[in-house]
Amino acid sequence: QAEYYTTIDFKSGYFQVGLDPEDRPKTAFSTRDQHYQFTVLPQGVTNGPPAFQRIVSQILGPTRWQYSLAYLDDVIIYSTTFDQHLYHLDDILNRLNDA
Repeated sequence: QAEYYTTIDFKSGYFQVGLDPEDRPKTAFSTRDQHYQFTVLPQGVTNGPPAFQRIVSQILGPTRWQYSLAYLDDVIIYSTTFDQHLYHLDDILNRLNDA
């Protein structure tokens, strides 16, 4: 029934999520010269996708299934009228900005 759609693809979405200092050693790796650990959520860790999905779902809150859908770093905003869509866009963008 929706007529208007907007899609959002988060740029480097996982890297926007900071890791708790006690979890950083779990991401450690070494090179020939240095030892490193991630300070943000890296791609490829087992629990990365569900953790990221949970965060996005919390940010979108009650808008989910009302006028937004999210799958990992992709969000779809949908509305039946243009004015409604502007309101929905404003709401979602404010939620993301405040997160």
